[in-house]
Amino acid sequence: MEAELNKALDGIMHQLHQNMDYIVKTATMRPDSSSTSSVDVNVKDRHRVAQEHQKALGACSNIIHTAETLLGLTAALKQQLLLNDFATLNAGVNARATILQKGMDSDRDVVKGLQAELAEARRKAKLL
Repeated sequence: MEAELNKALDGIMHQLHQNMDYIVKTATMRPDSSSTSSVDVNVKDRHRVAQEHQKALGACSNIIHTAETLLGLTAALKQQLLLNDFATLNAGVNARATILQKGMDSDRDVVKGLQAELAEARRKAKLL
């Protein structure tokens, strides 16, 4: 179980890293527009810019999907830990059983005391 979770987590983190790297690579600074000759050389053509824009949108979408997957994995892990925390569950059940047992013992003592009083009252009533 732990190995599977680690493998899934590594895959998710690798996807996040790849997509973030791509977005950072495509977010290049354009040179100052003061010299038109250097701008013409370094400016990307519209088709390439549109392609990079589309790829960046895809990378952003992948980041969102990967983050949702990571949240789902986290929720599943949290639920697994809660459900398999037998030590805490057993401690709670044992504490509750102890409280109930003490209550039953005190109730038994009260009933025994009442029975003794009733027997004493009957004995006195027979003597009169």
